Amino acid sequence: MTDQDAPLAQRPARWPVYVVVSVLVLVSGCCGAYRWFIYDIEERPPMLTAEYESDKALLVAEDLAGRLISDLPVDDNGFSAFDSRSWATETCTSGWDGHLVWNGFVSVSVSYDHDINDDDLARRVEDAQIIADELESLGLEPTQEQHGQGVVSVRADRDDGLSILYTSDGGLRIATDCVVQGSEAVYTPPHVRISPADDHQDLEWPRSE
Repeated sequence: MTDQDAPLAQRPARWPVYVVVSVLVLVSGCCGAYRWFIYDIEERPPMLTAEYESDKALLVAEDLAGRLISDLPVDDNGFSAFDSRSWATETCTSGWDGHLVWNGFVSVSVSYDHDINDDDLARRVEDAQIIADELESLGLEPTQEQHGQGVVSVRADRDDGLSILYTSDGGLRIATDCVVQGSEAVYTPPHVRISPADDHQDLEWPRSE
């Protein structure tokens, strides 16, 4: 048998480089996701986003709401497009599906809601521009989005952790994420004419551990 007739030695199979790289990237990503998953469930504390406790945050949010809606038009009876106000407190949670409850921390919000029977959507769209202009005058950078015919939203965030959202089909909401729960009872009247029955205070949605 000549050298030419000798069978060729079988070389071991080699994975293409791009397959090896893809597998390594996938494994690395899975490890990172697992670490985040365990950390988020077991250890992540609430992120404090305001410089004050919840009672003070409510007053600051209400004061900001007053600044934003003070120039909105009212009807002949002195009513604006808002027919109710709510101060709400919600338990602060974290972890997967929010199953961890952080005692001593809450999130708060101040909401001015539109009258669901008021079909003057064009007026509420004009209000969106007035609020956006006022936010700019306060040194913020609001973003506006169109969500279908006649539905507009305005969003902005302040450095002290307050987030502002106005929608022409819903109303105005100013909220915090987690803040330290205060112990002082606070109140200030609405900044627009609202029936006392529609002025909701201290709404709470606690979540048990």
